[in-house]
Amino acid sequence: LIIVVVSIALMNVVLAKIVNEALDASHKDQAFKRKLRGNRIRKMTPILKGIFKELDSEAKRTLSFDELIALDVSSMPEEIQMCLELSSVAELFEILDVDG
Repeated sequence: LIIVVVSIALMNVVLAKIVNEALDASHKDQAFKRKLRGNRIRKMTPILKGIFKELDSEAKRTLSFDELIALDVSSMPEEIQMCLELSSVAELFEILDVDG
């Protein structure tokens, strides 16, 4: 009986370790993809600057979250839409926000 309990406990520990490592790998992969997406967005800075200039209704050379949220991602050029793969404009704001 003790051998059965010990072997089951050992299998649980091994399984927990495998699951934990899989979760860590998944988080690292997501962070890497986010970093790559950010790099692609930064390379498109000239195109995005033109779009943001149009959105800057007060001509103060900054965009608030409210101004950016008015942007319809589907209205952006197709090359940007394909490259960004953003789920929301909020994600774009988060990537590009320079002053916190």
